[in-house]
Amino acid sequence: IERCNKLGLKIICCASSLREVRKIMKFNPYAIDFEDPKLISSGKSITFYNAKTIKKFVKILSNTKIKIICGAGISSKKDIEEAYKLGCDGVLISSAIIRDGRFEILK
Repeated sequence: IERCNKLGLKIICCASSLREVRKIMKFNPYAIDFEDPKLISSGKSITFYNAKTIKKFVKILSNTKIKIICGAGISSKKDIEEAYKLGCDGVLISSAIIRDGRFEILK
């Protein structure tokens, strides 16, 4: 992360726990994505099944310039809207698009 920052590259690091978030934030990446591994590719959105942890994640990064992203199970426009309501700057979407081709969730 430090080397990429020196080169002007923007890094998005993924974390699976708040403990990892705290460790990663010390390196000042462009963004940190929080994902619950149990929800990845499940269709069960982290924004509904783990909202309390997302709120804690947002609080941890709230006084930094690090972009706050969440992912895992994001598969609908409603999931994206909920992420913004919880304080995230964006979402990480993969399986909903790759596996199912659901580009309409972005509309």
